Amino acid sequence: MLETKGLGGRVYNEDLVPAKNAAARKWCAAVSNLGRYGKWEFEICDEIADLRAILANHADLDTGLPFEIVDATYAEPLKTCVPLTSLRIMATNSDKQQLLAGGSWTTDLIQWDGQPEFETGMFVAKVHGDAMEPSIPAGSYCLFRPSSFGNHVGKVLFIKHTGIIDPHTGGNWTI
Repeated sequence: MLETKGLGGRVYNEDLVPAKNAAARKWCAAVSNLGRYGKWEFEICDEIADLRAILANHADLDTGLPFEIVDATYAEPLKTCVPLTSLRIMATNSDKQQLLAGGSWTTDLIQWDGQPEFETGMFVAKVHGDAMEPSIPAGSYCLFRPSSFGNHVGKVLFIKHTGIIDPHTGGNWTI
């Protein structure tokens, strides 16, 4: 989880900044000790250009990512790479056709060894929550594509269901 703050505290009430930082560190330690929501860390990033490096310091780099981020300048979307996005973005955006056609919802373009043949509408997203375990473990990256017509029995789908609100995405879409 990443929270962003303005510089108002440093400008208008700099004496409170150390107290707020100490409270945030204690909060992160308490949530981490609980163990149900992963490990939380507190960091300050003053320059947006440093953000990726700071986040990498806290990533589990031993396992690495199952894909490679591609330079968008040389990428051929849906030929050599697909968009990486968030299920929250997908679940809360009402215009699925625009999303599936490709738009500003993408965070990165990615590729991996042994990738399938890509088709329009494909994207990769990280699954949050353990409701689909053991079939899909929490934290898995999944490749999604538009649903084909026909029998969907036994298939895993990203669907809209108006009777639910997914606690991880906040929308009516779920896996």
